[in-house]
Amino acid sequence: NKGGWAANVRASTTLADFGSISVSTNIKTAGFGSMESRINDRLMNDTYQYDIITNFELGKFFPDRFGVKVPLFFGFSEYYETPYYNPYDQDVKLKDVLNSYETNRERDSLKRITQTLTRRKSFSLSNIRVMPDGSTPHVFSISNLSASYAFNETYSRNMNTLNNTQKNYSGSLGYNYDVQPKFWQPFKKVSGGGLAFIRDFNIGLYPKRFSFNTEISRYYSEMQSRNVHYPDIEIPATYAKDFTWNR
Repeated sequence: NKGGWAANVRASTTLADFGSISVSTNIKTAGFGSMESRINDRLMNDTYQYDIITNFELGKFFPDRFGVKVPLFFGFSEYYETPYYNPYDQDVKLKDVLNSYETNRERDSLKRITQTLTRRKSFSLSNIRVMPDGSTPHVFSISNLSASYAFNETYSRNMNTLNNTQKNYSGSLGYNYDVQPKFWQPFKKVSGGGLAFIRDFNIGLYPKRFSFNTEISRYYSEMQSRNVHYPDIEIPATYAKDFTWNR
């Protein structure tokens, strides 16, 4: 019948026009619940989570006349979930089992096995461009190019999973060139108010835009289950790999 508690903390700062940083954390302990909740509906574990999110414009390191744009995003988060009772013996509190061990190594080993951890990492450079001031775009202008790169990783473990890792890599390169098209009006000399739709008919002599985009992505996954009943026997890990190129 012991109650729990919860807390949320969030802080953020802005570094002028260079970027921003945001940090948040969330803590809940076993026994926490609403006033109307029953005992069986309350948390049966301690949870702790924190997130770090940053956004920077690395193009600020270059002179403005170069028109360099390099938006960077980085995110990192971890989520811990520690059960109140021993998962292998639901009648015994986990902290009592940990206190019964003589060495820190034994306590850390059991805590690592019974604890759930989820870790996420994200990194991206989106729409990197170079757009010099005062330059007139032409077919070979560097301002027609744009590039992006992204990396995401998720790692988790719990009492049944020794390692679950997923990684995603992606990169793209794009080209876009807009031109002022010329039109041919074969019936522009046609007179008469009722024939305006014929007189305004035109045919574009060449495309208004030339564009190209290619994207490469790679996926990697590693999964290894925990041998709960026979810890000395390791279960082989399974792997999944995928590589795609869209163009």
